[in-house]
Amino acid sequence: MSNDQQDFGRIAREIGEDLAKLWDQATQLFMDTARDLGWGGRGGHRDADPLKQLERLADLRDKGVITEAEFQAKKAELLSKV
Repeated sequence: MSNDQQDFGRIAREIGEDLAKLWDQATQLFMDTARDLGWGGRGGHRDADPLKQLERLADLRDKGVITEAEFQAKKAELLSKV
């Protein structure tokens, strides 16, 4: 096998490892966000106080993790509990 082929194989493995790490990070971010938004049946909210949840949602919106529409929908739901 030539040096170029060996280099290509090494680079391909490194890229694969980096992609796997990014996938794991994205999956964890999604799961944390889903839990914080109360989506799904497991885990619930980290904080049962609707006003604190609203603050967390605003932070997620400001970071671009959730859309303004998602924020507004969840905000209306949370404020109906206050």
